[in-house]
Amino acid sequence: PRVQVPHPSAPEQLATAQRLSRRGALVHLDLGTSSDADAAAVLGSLMTDPTAREAQIEAGKRIVPGSGVADAANIILDRDGGA
Repeated sequence: PRVQVPHPSAPEQLATAQRLSRRGALVHLDLGTSSDADAAAVLGSLMTDPTAREAQIEAGKRIVPGSGVADAANIILDRDGGA
């Protein structure tokens, strides 16, 4: 399950969580307003719902097409001169 709880003093984390949540790739929980019960409900639901997990995976693939980690590693190695 993909759940992000960004730190309230990190606006870049909050913006990323909101963007990915809108696109279906994760569930964003707000530290200031989400209770432990909210977090437990979200995690419990994702853990027992394979369709919801698959939907998150597919949403993530639409955001980062290709092989994700391998693509990022290749970009880093190419920029570093193939170290």
